[in-house]
Amino acid sequence: MYLDSKMLFRNRIFDLLDAHLTAEDVLYVQGIFSLYFSIYPILWGHRSKHRKIVVAPRGMLHRSARSVKPF
Repeated sequence: MYLDSKMLFRNRIFDLLDAHLTAEDVLYVQGIFSLYFSIYPILWGHRSKHRKIVVAPRGMLHRSARSVKPF
């Protein structure tokens, strides 16, 4: 799915997740640094009591990666 920058806001992301995920689905979040595609889906999962959430930081927390962008 392509989302234009005009469509990138929290409520739109939450609505998309509400429409496409069921309680049986697993929410797989790849990465941790994207507000719209990492943080908001994790917040949605917590808000909706979605129990099956997998977060894959894919090396973003490794020492060498944090030395390049520590924030």
